[in-house]
Amino acid sequence: MSNLRDIRRRIKSTEQIKQITKTMGMVASARLRKAQLRAEQARPYAAKMKQMVENLSTNTELPHPLFAQREVKKIGFVVIAADRGLCGSYNTNIFLTVDKLLTKYSSDAVELILVGRRAVNYYQLKGWTIRTQIPEWGGKMTFTDVKHLAGDLVHAFLQNQLDEIQL
Repeated sequence: MSNLRDIRRRIKSTEQIKQITKTMGMVASARLRKAQLRAEQARPYAAKMKQMVENLSTNTELPHPLFAQREVKKIGFVVIAADRGLCGSYNTNIFLTVDKLLTKYSSDAVELILVGRRAVNYYQLKGWTIRTQIPEWGGKMTFTDVKHLAGDLVHAFLQNQLDEIQL
Protein backbone atom coordinates (compact mmCIF):
# COMPACT_ATOMS: atom_id res chain seq x y z
CA MET A 1 0.00 0.00 0.00
CA SER A 2 1.39 3.41 -1.00
CA ASN A 3 1.92 5.92 1.71
CA LEU A 4 0.83 9.56 1.52
CA ARG A 5 4.26 10.79 0.40
CA ASP A 6 4.30 8.42 -2.62
CA ILE A 7 0.82 9.48 -3.66
CA ARG A 8 1.74 13.20 -3.45
CA ARG A 9 4.91 12.55 -5.45
CA ARG A 10 2.91 10.77 -8.18
CA ILE A 11 0.36 13.59 -8.32
CA LYS A 12 3.15 16.17 -8.66
CA SER A 13 4.83 14.09 -11.36
CA THR A 14 1.56 13.79 -13.30
CA GLU A 15 1.00 17.56 -13.10
CA GLN A 16 4.52 18.19 -14.43
CA ILE A 17 3.94 15.82 -17.33
CA LYS A 18 0.64 17.59 -18.07
CA GLN A 19 2.41 20.97 -18.13
CA ILE A 20 5.15 19.70 -20.46
CA THR A 21 2.58 18.15 -22.81
CA LYS A 22 0.59 21.39 -22.87
CA THR A 23 3.75 23.36 -23.74
CA MET A 24 4.63 20.92 -26.53
CA GLY A 25 1.12 21.32 -27.94
CA MET A 26 1.44 25.11 -27.86
CA VAL A 27 4.77 24.96 -29.71
CA ALA A 28 3.30 22.60 -32.32
CA SER A 29 0.27 24.84 -32.86
CA ALA A 30 2.52 27.91 -33.25
CA ARG A 31 4.54 26.06 -35.90
CA LEU A 32 1.33 25.03 -37.65
CA ARG A 33 0.12 28.66 -37.73
CA LYS A 34 3.45 29.75 -39.25
CA ALA A 35 3.25 27.01 -41.89
CA GLN A 36 -0.35 27.93 -42.71
CA LEU A 37 0.62 31.59 -43.07
CA ARG A 38 3.48 30.69 -45.45
CA ALA A 39 1.12 28.49 -47.48
CA GLU A 40 -1.45 31.30 -47.71
CA GLN A 41 1.23 33.74 -48.82
CA ALA A 42 2.39 31.33 -51.54
CA ARG A 43 -1.08 30.88 -53.07
CA PRO A 44 -0.97 33.91 -55.42
CA TYR A 45 2.47 32.81 -56.64
CA ALA A 46 1.25 29.25 -57.25
CA ALA A 47 -1.86 30.50 -59.07
CA LYS A 48 0.23 32.73 -61.34
CA MET A 49 2.68 29.88 -62.03
CA LYS A 50 -0.22 27.58 -62.91
CA GLN A 51 -1.62 30.19 -65.26
CA MET A 52 1.79 30.66 -66.93
CA VAL A 53 2.30 26.91 -67.41
CA GLU A 54 -1.21 26.52 -68.84
CA ASN A 55 -0.56 29.38 -71.26
CA LEU A 56 2.75 27.85 -72.31
CA SER A 57 1.26 24.41 -72.81
CA THR A 58 -1.61 25.63 -74.99
CA ASN A 59 0.00 28.48 -76.94
CA THR A 60 3.35 27.06 -77.88
CA GLU A 61 4.07 26.20 -81.50
CA LEU A 62 6.95 23.90 -80.64
CA PRO A 63 6.13 20.74 -78.70
CA HIS A 64 7.94 20.62 -75.36
CA PRO A 65 8.83 17.19 -73.96
CA LEU A 66 7.35 18.00 -70.53
CA PHE A 67 3.94 18.64 -72.10
CA ALA A 68 3.92 15.41 -74.09
CA GLN A 69 0.83 13.25 -73.74
CA ARG A 70 1.70 9.58 -73.63
CA GLU A 71 0.30 6.31 -72.41
CA VAL A 72 0.79 5.93 -68.66
CA LYS A 73 2.74 2.76 -67.98
CA LYS A 74 4.70 3.95 -64.94
CA ILE A 75 3.47 6.53 -62.45
CA GLY A 76 5.37 8.23 -59.65
CA PHE A 77 3.69 9.38 -56.46
CA VAL A 78 5.46 12.01 -54.33
CA VAL A 79 4.32 11.52 -50.73
CA ILE A 80 5.27 14.24 -48.24
CA ALA A 81 4.78 13.33 -44.58
CA ALA A 82 6.22 14.43 -41.25
CA ASP A 83 9.34 13.20 -39.51
CA ARG A 84 7.84 13.32 -36.03
CA GLY A 85 4.48 13.26 -34.31
CA LEU A 86 2.50 16.14 -32.81
CA CYS A 87 0.91 16.94 -36.16
CA GLY A 88 -2.56 15.65 -35.46
CA SER A 89 -4.00 13.44 -38.14
CA TYR A 90 -1.89 14.90 -40.97
CA ASN A 91 0.09 11.71 -41.63
CA THR A 92 -2.99 9.52 -41.30
CA ASN A 93 -4.93 11.62 -43.81
CA ILE A 94 -2.00 11.65 -46.26
CA PHE A 95 -1.58 7.87 -46.08
CA LEU A 96 -5.32 7.20 -46.44
CA THR A 97 -5.52 9.44 -49.50
CA VAL A 98 -2.44 7.92 -51.14
CA ASP A 99 -3.57 4.36 -50.33
CA LYS A 100 -6.93 5.10 -51.95
CA LEU A 101 -5.15 6.36 -55.09
CA LEU A 102 -2.76 3.40 -55.13
CA THR A 103 -5.62 0.88 -55.24
CA LYS A 104 -6.25 2.00 -58.83
CA TYR A 105 -2.83 0.79 -59.98
CA SER A 106 -0.85 -2.43 -59.92
CA SER A 107 2.31 -2.48 -57.82
CA ASP A 108 4.60 -2.78 -60.84
CA ALA A 109 3.12 0.38 -62.40
CA VAL A 110 3.88 2.60 -59.38
CA GLU A 111 7.04 4.05 -57.89
CA LEU A 112 6.96 6.10 -54.70
CA ILE A 113 9.04 9.16 -53.92
CA LEU A 114 8.88 9.47 -50.14
CA VAL A 115 9.66 12.60 -48.14
CA GLY A 116 9.57 12.28 -44.36
CA ARG A 117 10.47 9.51 -41.96
CA ARG A 118 6.83 8.56 -41.32
CA ALA A 119 6.21 8.03 -45.04
CA VAL A 120 9.36 5.92 -45.39
CA ASN A 121 8.47 3.76 -42.38
CA TYR A 122 4.86 3.33 -43.51
CA TYR A 123 5.50 2.40 -47.15
CA GLN A 124 8.54 0.17 -46.56
CA LEU A 125 6.15 -2.35 -45.04
CA LYS A 126 3.54 -2.10 -47.81
CA GLY A 127 5.47 -3.71 -50.67
CA TRP A 128 5.38 -0.78 -53.13
CA THR A 129 8.46 0.10 -55.17
CA ILE A 130 10.29 3.02 -53.56
CA ARG A 131 12.21 5.14 -56.05
CA THR A 132 13.54 7.83 -53.69
CA GLN A 133 13.61 8.28 -49.92
CA ILE A 134 14.22 11.51 -48.02
CA PRO A 135 13.63 10.33 -44.45
CA GLU A 136 14.95 13.28 -42.41
CA TRP A 137 13.77 16.62 -43.73
CA GLY A 138 12.56 18.18 -40.49
CA GLY A 139 9.90 20.23 -42.27
CA LYS A 140 12.60 22.47 -43.71
CA MET A 141 13.78 21.56 -47.17
CA THR A 142 16.12 24.07 -48.73
CA PHE A 143 15.70 25.39 -52.25
CA THR A 144 18.69 23.26 -53.28
CA ASP A 145 17.03 20.10 -51.91
CA VAL A 146 13.77 20.83 -53.73
CA LYS A 147 15.65 21.69 -56.93
CA HIS A 148 17.56 18.41 -56.74
CA LEU A 149 14.36 16.39 -56.18
CA ALA A 150 12.54 18.23 -58.99
CA GLY A 151 15.53 17.70 -61.30
CA ASP A 152 15.48 13.96 -60.58
CA LEU A 153 11.74 13.81 -61.35
CA VAL A 154 12.09 15.78 -64.59
CA HIS A 155 15.00 13.56 -65.64
CA ALA A 156 12.96 10.41 -64.92
CA PHE A 157 10.08 11.81 -66.99
CA LEU A 158 12.26 12.82 -69.93
CA GLN A 159 14.02 9.43 -69.91
CA ASN A 160 10.60 7.69 -70.02
CA GLN A 161 11.22 6.06 -66.65
CA LEU A 162 8.03 7.71 -65.35
CA ASP A 163 5.09 8.63 -67.58
CA GLU A 164 3.19 10.62 -64.95
CA ILE A 165 4.10 12.19 -61.60
CA GLN A 166 1.55 13.06 -58.93
CA LEU A 167 2.21 15.10 -55.83
